[in-house]
Amino acid sequence: MSGNENEEVLSSYKGCHADSNIDIVRRTLAEDPDNDLLKDWLALNLYQAERFAEAALLYEEILAKSKGTPDQHYYLGNCHYALGNLEAACRLWQEVIEMDPSSKTAQKVIRKLQKLSDKEAA
Repeated sequence: MSGNENEEVLSSYKGCHADSNIDIVRRTLAEDPDNDLLKDWLALNLYQAERFAEAALLYEEILAKSKGTPDQHYYLGNCHYALGNLEAACRLWQEVIEMDPSSKTAQKVIRKLQKLSDKEAA
């Protein structure tokens, strides 16, 4: 699938409900199973639908192939946190800070880690 086709497919999802997006992206991904952009989009929609285990598997598959983006590490960390794996969540959130310390995503992570630290201290 070309870059333009990816853009067309992804732009058609804007404003749709996450479950509808999941079905559409799964069908499109079946035609192009190595398309990491579609995998990322599917993982995000699964995350938004609170299907954290499924989203985590896709994010881990993406990150196994490449360094990934700070957002991918952030969402995977959030998935692990939601699934009760605090150690993995903190490791992934720390990677967000290391990748781009001045980003908005890193600032969110710093606040999350501070809240967790404050909770443990209390």
